[in-house]
Amino acid sequence: MRAACFAALGIAISAAIPTADAAGAVTNGTYLPLAMVSGMFSATLHLPSALDAVIGAFPLKALADGLRSTYDPAAQGLPAGETVVLLVWTVAGVVLARRFFRWNP
Repeated sequence: MRAACFAALGIAISAAIPTADAAGAVTNGTYLPLAMVSGMFSATLHLPSALDAVIGAFPLKALADGLRSTYDPAAQGLPAGETVVLLVWTVAGVVLARRFFRWNP
């Protein structure tokens, strides 16, 4: 489901990118800031609780926390909260991709 979520979001965002030259700027401009505050680069990142709640609604934070819990021997199964966040973003990505994506520009 993690791969399906990001594939659907990638196809959906491609409908909003005007040219191939702009693709790198748009994707890196959204990915890198979210990756920095989502804990992708540092597992010991501590954010204020209000900011952590906002960031927790994004799929990158759910992916990072889900993958981290997968390697935690004390964890019991898949985390339900992260799975729900990824499922919601997957559905949103599929709906947006079906609505706006076109093979021809």
